[in-house]
Amino acid sequence: MTNARKVTLNPINLFGFFFGLLLLAAPGLADISILPVNPAGLAISVEAGSVTLPGGKTVEVKAAQLKFDAPEIRDFKIDTKATRNYASWYEPWDGWPGYSQDKKINFISLYPKTDEEGTLILGSLYRSVLPESIVVTNADGSKNYKMNEDYKYQSDWGHIANLNGGLGKEWEADLKVSCKYAVQRLDLVQAGPDGVVTVKKGKSLIVCPELPEPDKGCAGLAGIYIAGWKAADSPYYDSVGGLKDATTYAITPYEIFPIKPLPPVAPVNKPALEKSVKKLKAGGEFKIAFIGDSITVGAEAPAWWDNLWTEKNLGYPSRVVTGLRKLFPKSNITPLPAFQGGTTTGYGVEMLKKTVLPKKPDLIVISFGGNDAGGSIGGKPNNPPEKFKEDLRAMIKKSKAANAEVLLVVTMHQSAWLKNKVVERWPEYVKAQLDLAKEEDIGTADCDSEWQNQAARGIPPFSQLHNGLNHPGMAGHKLFAEVILRFFE
Repeated sequence: MTNARKVTLNPINLFGFFFGLLLLAAPGLADISILPVNPAGLAISVEAGSVTLPGGKTVEVKAAQLKFDAPEIRDFKIDTKATRNYASWYEPWDGWPGYSQDKKINFISLYPKTDEEGTLILGSLYRSVLPESIVVTNADGSKNYKMNEDYKYQSDWGHIANLNGGLGKEWEADLKVSCKYAVQRLDLVQAGPDGVVTVKKGKSLIVCPELPEPDKGCAGLAGIYIAGWKAADSPYYDSVGGLKDATTYAITPYEIFPIKPLPPVAPVNKPALEKSVKKLKAGGEFKIAFIGDSITVGAEAPAWWDNLWTEKNLGYPSRVVTGLRKLFPKSNITPLPAFQGGTTTGYGVEMLKKTVLPKKPDLIVISFGGNDAGGSIGGKPNNPPEKFKEDLRAMIKKSKAANAEVLLVVTMHQSAWLKNKVVERWPEYVKAQLDLAKEEDIGTADCDSEWQNQAARGIPPFSQLHNGLNHPGMAGHKLFAEVILRFFE
């Protein structure tokens, strides 16, 4: 066996990720370790052991070393204008602010605006651009501009800004920009009936890669994340060690996700919604309000602004409404939207009073937290957890006073490599919501735990952030809806 660092399998840690390598006893798995090679490269070592196949047969797995293809490299080109001149006030933000109050663009983004399906990406690709491939010229290509002389480059998120007018007059000078970027992928390690371990290569996708299903008769052992970043650009590089060449792509302990499925996250305080369930079963009109931020808006499910409350809209509120209509066909389910991107609980308090309660809803679904816990690098949260909790409590009490039941939706962890400490703060916000479930006797859908549990299915949760920051992709919205609908099963 190669000499490599093992990490104990741990379903949940502060950042909500699996860093486990040792495959512990679980349905279908036993006594198998999967380790990165040392020195690290695009390969892993699988120790011999036994595995139970889908039909119940147990086979002996043969030790093997498996190799993986490097991430796909794609070209990016754009004709654009010179941006605003770089300013130091950009730096307190994870990713420079895209627009200022004058609505003029601050930087050029070196990544596609949409994914392969045409869904808008409201963020960026983390450390996936190859800086050496960046070429910035004037409109006819006769002049090449230089990094750190004519323009400033933000390497984490692939942003370019004018530097002291080096790219020409702001918002007027025509530019051509090109570069190359790496595309992420999820590969499956599987064991077959003959005990041979193989790699089933996944599909390269700009965002939200999908883990392939095991071939017929095979058992999935682990998902392997083929990152868009090179080893030295990994957010975990300092803690890995043993890398032969940090300028190459490599599989480290942090890209190996053993498959050990966990049970579905159960509803928290399911009886708190008994009145709603009873009314839905009886039939008639049932009003359900959704109060929240951009995730409740539906970003970044495909065309989240269109076809609300139908199966064509794949944001979690529409999925919930269409799901309830299937579960309770006798009911006339009327959704009441009260959501807006970039908001905190303060917005929720206001909307509850102005637009929601006057319509006399039966159930009010509330989801905030991401923007509350966020803020600038080195700064305080936009809304501290104490105020966050009391805002929610006020909304709960007013809702109950209006004879409406309440369902809190605990949203998921954001990107762990954001520098604004939002991930470190998040457990306090989760605790506040789970505490409220007991203190105020309300239902709570713990979507955060289900989000983290993706790691036990071989899927790194951070890979399912459609914008690389704080929005789930289509599969994430499906996950949210499933957790919520368990209250009504």
